[in-house]
This record gives sequence, C-alpha cells and structure tokens, in this order.
Amino acid sequence: MSGNIGEAPATESEMLRGTVSQLQSRLPIGWKAYFSEGLQGIRSESNEVLEVLSPGGQKCTLGLLAKHIVELRDVPRLVEDATKMTSLSSIENILVVSRYLPASVREAFSSRNISYLDFTGNLRIETRSPDMYICDRGSNNNPWKKPGRPMGTLRGEPAAKVVRALLDYAGPWKIRELVELSESATGSVYRVVEFLERENLITKDEASRYAVRDWQKLLLRWSQDYGFLSTNKTSTWIAPRGIDGLLEMLGQEDQKDYVATGSCATSSWETVSPTRLATFYVSDPEYFAQKYNLRPAPEGANVVLVKPAFKVLVEGASNNNDGLRVAAPTQVVADLLGSPGRGPTEAEALMDWMAAHEQLWRKS
Repeated sequence: MSGNIGEAPATESEMLRGTVSQLQSRLPIGWKAYFSEGLQGIRSESNEVLEVLSPGGQKCTLGLLAKHIVELRDVPRLVEDATKMTSLSSIENILVVSRYLPASVREAFSSRNISYLDFTGNLRIETRSPDMYICDRGSNNNPWKKPGRPMGTLRGEPAAKVVRALLDYAGPWKIRELVELSESATGSVYRVVEFLERENLITKDEASRYAVRDWQKLLLRWSQDYGFLSTNKTSTWIAPRGIDGLLEMLGQEDQKDYVATGSCATSSWETVSPTRLATFYVSDPEYFAQKYNLRPAPEGANVVLVKPAFKVLVEGASNNNDGLRVAAPTQVVADLLGSPGRGPTEAEALMDWMAAHEQLWRKS
C-alpha cells in the first residue's frame, strides 16, 4: 500500500463505508466494487454486502464483517459469524474488515480461507466465480496504538522471564505465583499475560488461574519476537582442537563458566548428527576465548560465543551425562529457531522429543 496511512476509522460503520474505496483502489482496471442493494436482512452497523463486477459481467458478492479490534482469540467467533451469514443468505464469500489486523490474526484467517482487509493496507481476498485473488501488504504494527496501551510483542526481558516460567513449569498459576516464579514486576506480568490471552495462547479459569493452551505454540510464538541473533551479542571463533576436543575439555571443568545451547546442546536429549557449530552463552567472550585458546574467525568458524541479553536465558541450565552445562530445552529450541542453517530443523526434532517426554523437563 502506497502513501501515508491516514486517521483510523472511528466506528465500524465508518470502516464499512471506507471498504469500497479501499478495495476499488486494488482492483484491476475495468473491475468495480459497490454496495449491493439486495439482502437487506443481512445489513447492520457492523455488517454490509458488497459486490464486485468483472469487465465480462461476472459478479461476486462479499459479506462484510466489521470489527473495530480483532485479536487472535476473536477468530473462532468471527468464523462462526461468517458461517451464519453464509447459511442465511446466498453469500458465499466473507470479508472481515478491521482498523488493523495483527500478523497472527491474518494467518489464522488465511488458514480458514476467510478474506480480510485492514486500513493499514493488509488485504487478502480470494473468490471463485469470478476467480479473483488480491493480496497486498500494509503495516506489521498498529500505527494508531497509543502509549500506555497493552503490549503488542513478546520482545524484551519481562516477556522472556514470564514466557520461560510458563514453559518450564506446568501450572496453572495465579498472577502472584507467576510474579514470584518469574521474578518479575506485577505490572509486567499482567501485560504479558494480557497479550498472551489476546493471542489465544493461555486460558483463564473461574479461579483466575492461567494455563498454557499449547506449550509448543507458545514457544514458537515467543521465538519469533525474542530473536536469538538480534537480541544477543555474538562473536565467531575457531577451536583449533575441533569441537569435540573443546566439548570434552568443557565437560571436565569443575567451574562451569558457560552454558551450551544450539546444536551442541541437543545431544543431551536426543541423537543428532555431528555438531558443526558449537554455541555457548558466556559472560565474557574475550576471557572465555583466551582461556580455551579460541581464535577469532570472521569466516569458517566452528564456535559462536553469545553474551546473553537477559539473565533468564541461562537460568534452568543443567549438566548432561558428559558434564557439559546446557541450557534448558525450551531455551535451546528458541535459540535454534532463531539460528541459520539447520537450526530450525533441529528445533523441530527437539520439540518432538520434548512432546514425548514432557515429564522429564517440565516441572510441576
């Protein structure tokens, strides 16, 4: 979408009125979009019927569902509303309209074959008879979000602390228990929990206890915002004796001044192919490199040293059978998902192991 994003539509009725111009500007030459004069019983302040006419005279009807704010937890209800609208009329295609739709919501609509449009320029419409596919990209952030509004990301230390607590412990928890467990400020915990509720990643029962719906989805969602390489400071090195020699040396150390993550840590839980790149969290990379005779390597490195941005990234570490100090499996997965090469594939394999052995790593 080109040009500046204007003011946000103030009401759902205003969104419906603006949908015609939003869609018309994206249609091919000769196509027309306009409100239908029929199907009066479908219309309301948040519903409308729009028709698109092709140059050849083919026409498709779109039932519009407008909602001021759409969060991931709203998707099932909107899908239900869409089903009702199609069952009560001849409308076959539904278009959800909102001021702004987060990426997670857009993905959820796409997976359910529901078209969407927001006023930052995000758009995906797919219809049959006539065949029409329009896709455009707008903003990945809400441009109308004001300071002090709920958080819209899982970046940063507070989110890392709360998410790691939710992942590493089975729950359910009350807010005060999460505050204590994550060692976070009460306000930070509330903001993270509210965000996870909006993303449909946790549930709240009648006793105000929170539980994780699916720890794998939560872990995947956090890894997207956490950003292993962008959040932490990394440097690359060569171990002259090779990775195996370095790992053996580290395993024999009494004082563990490192925490292994990535590929070299996954062997603690499952059989993997030989490690070609060893990754370690260390507080002082230069000191660690000097201690173990590592040489700087802008290219061809076999060791990555990572100075952790947050203390929680190395919490929950333990010694494996070879004496190597390794990060918690949830952290290893998040780091692998943010790593290049085969990292994401190794993360998936480790999550498979974790799903089959949850009692071995997730505390009650």
